[in-house]
Amino acid sequence: MTALLDFGISSDEFVLGRLLDVDAVHRIEFTPFVPVGDGFIPYIWVTTDDHEVFESTVLDSPCVAAFQKLDGARGPTLYRIEWTERLDGLLDILQAHDLAVLQAKTTGSEWRFTLLAESRDVFETFQTHCHRGGFPITVKRLSNSDDRDGLLYGLTEKQRDALLLVFEAGYYTDGENVTLAELSERLDISQQALSARIRRGTSTLISNTIALD
Repeated sequence: MTALLDFGISSDEFVLGRLLDVDAVHRIEFTPFVPVGDGFIPYIWVTTDDHEVFESTVLDSPCVAAFQKLDGARGPTLYRIEWTERLDGLLDILQAHDLAVLQAKTTGSEWRFTLLAESRDVFETFQTHCHRGGFPITVKRLSNSDDRDGLLYGLTEKQRDALLLVFEAGYYTDGENVTLAELSERLDISQQALSARIRRGTSTLISNTIALD
C-alpha cells in the first residue's frame, strides 16, 4: 500500500531553503512534482510584496540555470525555475528514492513537505539517508495513503465525514431545505456536536489551505 510522509525542515538546513528565504516573500509553494532523470524543473507560486527583490535574489544564485515569470498580476505569482545539475543534497535524496512531492511550502523559517511513496519502507530508508546526510528533518506524520485528507489538511476522520455529509446534503447550497438537526441524526450525534465538528473542521481546512499558518 502506498504511504504518505509529512515532514518539516528548517530553511537554514538546505540550499534551496536558504536561496528562497527572501525577506520580502510571505509564502512559497511548489506545485506537485516527481524528480525524474538527472533533475527536475519545479514550478513555484510566490506571494511577495517585492517581486524585484525576489527575482534578483534568485537570478543571482549559481544554483539557477533558468528562471521565468509565467503568471500573477495580482496575488501569488507563478515562476518556472530550472536548477543547476547539483543543486541540493536534500533534493538529491528525494530524487534517488523517486518520491513524489505532493506539497512543498513555506511561510518563513520552516519548509513543510508531503511525500508519496510505494510503501512505508521507502520512507524509512529516506529518513536514514537524510540524517546521514546532515538534514535534520522532523516527521510530522506518517500514514497510509487512505488517510490523505488527514495528512494534507489535518482533518480527523469525524471532521471529514461531517463536512462531506453537510456538503453532499446541500447544507451550503442556497434553497436547499436541510437542517443540522436532521443531519446530526444521520451521524447519531447531537446537533451541538455536529456543529462543533463542522466549525473545527472548517477552521482546520482553511488554516491548512488558503490561510496557511
